[in-house]
Amino acid sequence: MKTILRRTLVGIMVAVAVAFGAPQTQASAATRTTERFATAVWTLTDGCIETQIVVYSSQSLSGGGAGAPENFFYLSQHQTCDDPNVVQPVLTLTGQFTGGQLLVSGNLRRGRLVATGAVTCSAYVAGACDQDPYNADSVSLNLTWTLTGPIGTTTSDGVTCRYRYGQATGSILLGDVNLLADDGGTVLSDPTETDVGLCVTSQ
Repeated sequence: MKTILRRTLVGIMVAVAVAFGAPQTQASAATRTTERFATAVWTLTDGCIETQIVVYSSQSLSGGGAGAPENFFYLSQHQTCDDPNVVQPVLTLTGQFTGGQLLVSGNLRRGRLVATGAVTCSAYVAGACDQDPYNADSVSLNLTWTLTGPIGTTTSDGVTCRYRYGQATGSILLGDVNLLADDGGTVLSDPTETDVGLCVTSQ
């Protein structure tokens, strides 16, 4: 699973997402532990301000039932308004929370995540976290993945993961603001950084 995270999330997201990876389950010789996951990345540009959003969710499926999804939300905002040649950070908004519903189809063509959790804003510019919608204390995710790429497979340390790339859209609500709203529609995620997958461990 961590191999998938390192492949999918880029830049500073790699270390954070790996640290927040789904819990490992102790398995007996006859146990097959299955994990499902979904990742999506958006880059939104508004004039001289750029916002990157990363959503990652994983859920361990083992024994008699499924554990609760582990969700990770990250928003980073930068600006070049003062100098087009200098990128300056404005704020980050992060959240790690358990719960909600994560679904991944067996053929890896569809995914769904519905979850709500607390977020914390850190400002690099005075007052940035006091403005709507970044002063919200929680984020609500209602996202759908549609995957059309070929199935990929990776195996590491006895864990075999199948994954498929595509796009995700829906709503990411901070307060009453949907960050993905765009002229009556919603913004699609980056297809090179968006996937769902299933991982199986045999011992």
